Amino acid sequence: MEDGLIHPNYPRPPIVEAVIELKFENPVPFDLLARGKKTWAKHYEDVTDDVIFSLEVNFESGLSRSPSRTPGGMKFHSKDQSDVLTIDTKAFLVAKLAPYTGWAEFSSRMVRDWKIFRDKVGIRDLIRVGCRFINRIDIPLGDSSVINTSEYVTFGPSYPDRFGQDITEFALLLARNEPEFEGRNRVTIKMAPSPVPNHVAIVLDIDVYTESRIPKKIEELTKLLEDMRKAKNDSFEMAITDKTRELFS
Repeated sequence: MEDGLIHPNYPRPPIVEAVIELKFENPVPFDLLARGKKTWAKHYEDVTDDVIFSLEVNFESGLSRSPSRTPGGMKFHSKDQSDVLTIDTKAFLVAKLAPYTGWAEFSSRMVRDWKIFRDKVGIRDLIRVGCRFINRIDIPLGDSSVINTSEYVTFGPSYPDRFGQDITEFALLLARNEPEFEGRNRVTIKMAPSPVPNHVAIVLDIDVYTESRIPKKIEELTKLLEDMRKAKNDSFEMAITDKTRELFS
């Protein structure tokens, strides 16, 4: 993580999706996951089961059996669909869709739901912990149909002058190590259509994760996620300009 970077609390953060994902070392049987369903459902309005469909075909006879339906996981949503909990045999995932209401609320919900998992399902070894934030920055076009990307992001494409300045699409991936928690910090920047009329969007997708030294204690896991969040904020602040900050400050 970088020293000296300021992490402002923006009143209108451009985060469209925030995700914390914990991947299990070994698959967890669905009947064990189901033990926590009623408790998780107390905190969410909508609950649905993910079903895995399978079809067996005998290629010699050309006959097939009736499709089988096997429960594979559960999804929980808040009434406005912005709070999401997804649990399947391979992973535990907490998500927050826009409007993002802050790390304190988001991480507290993750800890609450993970405590339910540990209480109802049991302690499981993890092989990956990830913290991903997808930002969509909507930039007004004004009288032009294009923007100068260097005015809004510090990372961008490099191309010869004769290519022209009317860049309508680009994508860039950068990754760096995070020695503090033996992780990786992947930053994807791309231009995309904006749902806002007469705007173009720059998407800043930051995925911070580790597959090493994953703690079992909740307090240590919470500290790891906080370190990941700081690393994510470092990448975000390094990637944007003051002109970009004005759009959501």
